[in-house]
Amino acid sequence: MLVGSRARQTKVSEMPLDVFRMVHATEWDATVLKQQQPQVPQDGAARLTNPHKYLLYGPTAAQLALVLATTLVEQPAGAALLLYLSADGISLPAAPGEGGAGGAAPPRRGVALAAQSQDPLDLDRCCWCAADLYPYCRMPLFLVVDSAAAHVFRELLSPFEVPVFCLMSSTQLDGASSQAASQGMELAAGGAMTLFLHDPLGALCALAGVKELSYADFVKCEQLLVEGCREISSALCCCDDTPAAALAFMQDAFLRTLLLRFVLCSRVFALHKTTKDFHTRHRLALPSSEPPLPAAVLTHATTTNLVSQLATALGVASQFLAPTSEAP
Repeated sequence: MLVGSRARQTKVSEMPLDVFRMVHATEWDATVLKQQQPQVPQDGAARLTNPHKYLLYGPTAAQLALVLATTLVEQPAGAALLLYLSADGISLPAAPGEGGAGGAAPPRRGVALAAQSQDPLDLDRCCWCAADLYPYCRMPLFLVVDSAAAHVFRELLSPFEVPVFCLMSSTQLDGASSQAASQGMELAAGGAMTLFLHDPLGALCALAGVKELSYADFVKCEQLLVEGCREISSALCCCDDTPAAALAFMQDAFLRTLLLRFVLCSRVFALHKTTKDFHTRHRLALPSSEPPLPAAVLTHATTTNLVSQLATALGVASQFLAPTSEAP
């Protein structure tokens, strides 16, 4: 289920750009289908198929809840739901009296879905937060949130015995300037994680300002990505601290790809000098997950060397910090 709800978003054929990218991130490449489908047994048990998708643009909270409930009913046994949310952050003051005797209640934070008006009640209804997803955690849920308020979904703890995992983009820390988080540097906040999940090499080129790439360099970088992601996958599977939910979702080809590209995205942001400085100056948190992926893998030589090799192949090694790593 791919949800686009940003107030301002470039569109491709009336589809928000972030959603368009995620559609392609969850589609088999036609060449892969041609190469592998003839080798699949006739019973079709292992046949490659693209997942069914719900595309929602600017839904209200009620509409999103309705589609999620329908999905929960229709979900076949052994299936999981990928829920992608691309939305602006929203922070609403607590209603009078909500704080009780202990004082004022903290503001309500979440991602903004479609609001009927600027009326406080309508704005409150359009605020979607972690608690709104609790009823739908009865099914395995892989959540991806690209928003300045993505960190609020860190509170999502499933009360049911099914895996729940969340990838969160760069987010504002307490006291951060909303204007600073949204200004200029699109690859440091809002949309950057989605681009890495869709096209990690393209995202790295955009971040480093690489506007042209020869075919030979493209092939070399693609080979580095394939080999590096294979090694990162092995490191995640072998690390004792890798969350059980992450291991469960890695059994699916699409979700495993998203996880590995997220690891690369996280490490690139941590090592790129300009991006890291931007995050530090404007109090932005780097992309993160819940439950957290092990730091031993995020900073492992395999992950760090992949970033270094890609940067060298692109001729932008000077933009990155010197490689450091930790053993798993």
